[in-house]
Amino acid sequence: MRILLSLLVWCVLTILMPSASHQAQAPPAKFKGVVLDAYDGRIPKASFIIEGASGSRQLETDEDGDSLGEVNVELPAGKYKFTVEKLGFKRLVVSDFWIASGARVAYEFRMEVRDCDDCDGLIAPDKPAQSPPSCHLTKP
Repeated sequence: MRILLSLLVWCVLTILMPSASHQAQAPPAKFKGVVLDAYDGRIPKASFIIEGASGSRQLETDEDGDSLGEVNVELPAGKYKFTVEKLGFKRLVVSDFWIASGARVAYEFRMEVRDCDDCDGLIAPDKPAQSPPSCHLTKP
């Protein structure tokens, strides 16, 4: 009888009290975004905006070292929209990007140089060789 009562108490407590695994949050994903030009060159100091359910964050790609042109960030699981901008390049938007909990995600964001029709009054990109030869941009 005593064993049966102990077993009954254990069952009731197990059901009523959530376990530690239910209380812990899901681990964040490790996200690496690499911003590239049309020639696989990494683009430093690009504006990188992350929008998700928990809000919006604005970052900038690294400008030196092994992580040149990268954004490395931890993100909770969910759906995201990424917007990448850099003077001299077209704005790049990637929507409905799903990230799973605890995942390691790497994504290449390939930017296009602005057409000459879009260049009116703009300063040249950091790498002038990336501009089409017919596009006459000026450096500051």
